[in-house]
Amino acid sequence: MARYASGRKAWGYSDRSGFRYRLRDMIKEWNGLKVGKDEYEAKHPQLEPSYPGPDPTALYEPRPDSRTEPAIERLLGVNPFLHSGSGAITVTEKNHGRSSSDTVRFRDAVGFGSQITKALLESSSGYSIYVTTTDQYTFTIPNIGGVSPTINHPYHGQGSSNKYAINGSTASSNVVLTFIEGRTYRFDQSDSSNAGHPIRIYEDANKSTQYNTGVTVNGTAGQAGAYTEITVPNGAPTLFYQCSNHALMGAQINTTTGATATTYTVTVQGDGYGNNLYYIDGSQQATLSFTRGNTYIFDWSAATGHPVRLSTTSDGTHNSGSEYTTGVTKDDSAYTTTITVASNAPSTLYYYCQYHSGMGGTINISGTAPGTTTYTVTVVDGSGGSADPSLLNIPFGGDIATVGPVTLEK
Repeated sequence: MARYASGRKAWGYSDRSGFRYRLRDMIKEWNGLKVGKDEYEAKHPQLEPSYPGPDPTALYEPRPDSRTEPAIERLLGVNPFLHSGSGAITVTEKNHGRSSSDTVRFRDAVGFGSQITKALLESSSGYSIYVTTTDQYTFTIPNIGGVSPTINHPYHGQGSSNKYAINGSTASSNVVLTFIEGRTYRFDQSDSSNAGHPIRIYEDANKSTQYNTGVTVNGTAGQAGAYTEITVPNGAPTLFYQCSNHALMGAQINTTTGATATTYTVTVQGDGYGNNLYYIDGSQQATLSFTRGNTYIFDWSAATGHPVRLSTTSDGTHNSGSEYTTGVTKDDSAYTTTITVASNAPSTLYYYCQYHSGMGGTINISGTAPGTTTYTVTVVDGSGGSADPSLLNIPFGGDIATVGPVTLEK
């Protein structure tokens, strides 16, 4: 068994002050410190407080107030109702505290229009509500006429009651379109609602003149794969897409130039051997570089006897080739030949004189033109609905309307 020295002559240092004391005279405090006798501190009584016992707050056999507050009317704000169509009413009641499926009755309300009368608003059976926010809830008055789904179409109430919806909308902001010259746009009529309503392109809303330049029609409207497509030529007028069988189902197409066209000045000079040659911006039979999607103009007003034409074959029709016309506009009265390079244009074209061989040169084509923009077309019947659209989404109801339970009597 281990033993310790007696320490009769040993010294120790206080854990509190560091003073030296005879080790045998030092005392250990409650906290484990070993100190001199003159430093000793007993444990304070507050460090070990006595348990105070329970502190009861409940009363024995109490008699609380078990009464419930009677339901009362609440005054609504000024014009608290809003009709969004088909009898759907939104009510504004600040911090209403109500729950969906609660039934409320309105009193002292002012009707609106010919259909939403005071008697309907103040129905004695009340209305079941659906809570949308802490300040609003909705209810529906039955048998109120709805609003025509084509009310915002530019030709609503004119021509056919059916209207084309573009990507699901008949609103003017969605059906009046803007096309950029040189780009391709497709009206996809695969949806079955298009049956009997094929789209064609016209120069006026009433379809006096059909426009066919750059237009492609595929399939039968209402069947899979059916579409009408147009690659907008340079200088195209304002156009209209309409049903070929019914009046004013479509809307206007505005056309814009998009990127600025590049113009080349074409002149003709002899080569000294009796042959005439094209000079492009002063360069003999210059090799040109075109980018798909861009527009280029050959101005041959200084060579009026030598109309510029394009081909996929060198020297064109003079070398058993054919004239290339995709995206090409010829204006022989203004002495210009314009091409908006199609997305599927070949990598090489050739410019040549319509009447004389050996005059032209090469056009190298590169880049990728913007892809086809596709619009999904459906047909919407706008004949339904009888509510006055001018009365929609306007606050009404007066300034003393109240809401409360059905059973409350005045």
